[in-house]
Parts: sequence; structure tokens; C-alpha cells
Amino acid sequence: MDGWETRRKRIPGHDWCIIQLGVPGLIYGLDVDTSFFTGNHSPHVSIQAACLDHTPSLTLEGDRTGQAASDIQLTAVAKLGSEAWPELLCVSELKPGYKESCNNYFQVNAKVRVTHLRLNMYPGT
Repeated sequence: MDGWETRRKRIPGHDWCIIQLGVPGLIYGLDVDTSFFTGNHSPHVSIQAACLDHTPSLTLEGDRTGQAASDIQLTAVAKLGSEAWPELLCVSELKPGYKESCNNYFQVNAKVRVTHLRLNMYPGT
């Protein structure tokens, strides 16, 4: 993803996405980069992790840029049970995307192999 403006969210709750890692592995640190989001960055983030035995089959349905996931996509993701994955990073503050503050580094220690992350972005109040 190259950008996320959760302050534009118009329905209750928070935004999230599933990220499939390029290769399975242990995670020791994360950088949530807010570059160029200087007034519209998400102020808080949390990250969950899992090691899935199989890769979920998610299909793209045309150009959905700027749109929420479709009902078909949400049904497929619901089968992953990602809301119950173990937390790798608890809710943590993000700094705005100025050059001196855009890299939000977090030290973590995944004790097991990870294949997928769930990135939770919490809007400002």
C-alpha cells in the first residue's frame, strides 16, 4: 500500500488490511512509514501476525482504487479469522510523515514463523 487516510472513514470501527509476506520468517522489527502524510496520517496502529498453512485465494474485481473491499472479498477474508490472530504490536502512536518523523520503528519479537500480518489503522477522534 502506498497510502492510507483513515480520517476519511465514514463508518464505525477501524480500517485494516492483510499483508502476505514475501517469504515466511521471524519478525524482530517493523517500520510503519507515514511519509508525505503530514496532516492526514492515521494516529495509531496495531499489528497482528499469523502463520497460515495455505495461501488464501483472494481475487481482484476490477479497479477498486479508493473503495472498500467487496462482499466477496470480505467473506474470503473472514475465513482467515484475522481479528483473533496474536498481537505482534499493541495499539501504538504514529508520528506524521515529515522527513524527521516519518519512520515509526517498533521492536517486536515474533516467537514463531509468520506468513501474514494484519495491519490495523485507527482513525483520529
